[in-house]
Amino acid sequence: MEDSDSDAALIERALRTAGVANPIQRIGNGTDALALLTIKERSSAAIDPAPLGILLLDLKLPDQSGFDILKIIQSRQFFSRVLKVVISSAGDMENIKRAYTLGADSFISKPVTLVDLRELISSFPDRWVLVDSATAKAPVPPEEPDPYKDAAHVWAANQQIIQVLRENLRVLHSQLADNEETFVIIQTLAEELRSELGLPHSNKLKKRSPNLF
Repeated sequence: MEDSDSDAALIERALRTAGVANPIQRIGNGTDALALLTIKERSSAAIDPAPLGILLLDLKLPDQSGFDILKIIQSRQFFSRVLKVVISSAGDMENIKRAYTLGADSFISKPVTLVDLRELISSFPDRWVLVDSATAKAPVPPEEPDPYKDAAHVWAANQQIIQVLRENLRVLHSQLADNEETFVIIQTLAEELRSELGLPHSNKLKKRSPNLF
């Protein structure tokens, strides 16, 4: 789902260059996107000549945002089998986290590159129809590091671990009467991890309880 003609053309060209042969159907607004998804869901019990296997979703769509669509389909069983990939220029950490919370399987920041698509394909190899072409195997120049993009990849690859961490944080929060103490503990542990990895401190730890350790 992409409303920009130029972005849609760029994404399709990148997919074909990466060797992807899956049929592509473009939808330009949120209302039509939901209508198509509903049709695909209802026809899933019958023989569908074009089953929905991959959903490429822009966050900034007319009528309905990409977040709205993710929220609507999140609880519908049919879409649990669909690979949901958010492709957006709004690649800040809050949008990345929100997309994954609403059920996205991967997040790619615009502009889409061959490196991004090849990593996506290798992460979900059973979802793609690929052609063996010299173009698809052509080397790609290295990109500048993008911390948000790297975080998105880590998030996608470690969702089970992240879920366990979330549950542990909920338990910690429920056992502490003072909410501020929860955040102090989390920030303290984060700073300790930064020290172990040799990373600079964030300077965001305003106070530390003397009874933590």
